[in-house]
Amino acid sequence: MTNAQAGSNIRHVSINRHATTGFNLFYISSENMHDWLKFKKYSHIGEPLTEKDLAWVVRYVTDPQNISTHKFVPLLHKVITQRKYRPESPASKNGSGKRNRTVKDPKKRHIFYASHLDSIIYSYYNSILATAYEKYLSDKGYKNVAVAYRKIPKDDTCSGNKCNIEFAYDAFRFILDNKSRELSVIVADVTSPFLTI
Repeated sequence: MTNAQAGSNIRHVSINRHATTGFNLFYISSENMHDWLKFKKYSHIGEPLTEKDLAWVVRYVTDPQNISTHKFVPLLHKVITQRKYRPESPASKNGSGKRNRTVKDPKKRHIFYASHLDSIIYSYYNSILATAYEKYLSDKGYKNVAVAYRKIPKDDTCSGNKCNIEFAYDAFRFILDNKSRELSVIVADVTSPFLTI
């Protein structure tokens, strides 16, 4: 791939099956470039990448041979503490008429940061897997069922993607519209699912 191709003329996904390594994935279309290639400025080992690095980063990241021998940098870990407030039960009001709230135990979120180049590698391969996953869901008829970790556009009258509130509304709307069918709702809250797999 030439520098010009890496910088602006990338036009398609090239996927070739290799007998010993499985899929070799080369590059994705220019219209999707900004979906996976974002230069971020957070502190990490090494200097942040910039627009000046665009050509070599695209060349490096989209070459499976490079990635097969790439030495990933350890993740940096940070804990973010968020205070949680809950209304008192029964809710009493303060002098200005607002409900009194008690401070609950803080919620701790563990955040892991990849190095700048590693982050772009993860983002590139995530975009390829997401494209394949969307195609699979569409082919199997699961497109309107699976909602986690997907960008699902709102209807034609609104811009942006749906959020959890809209997914919940769709689910309960489906239940209300299908009263003649026997349906159940199961609610589960899994704590730290990725740490306990």
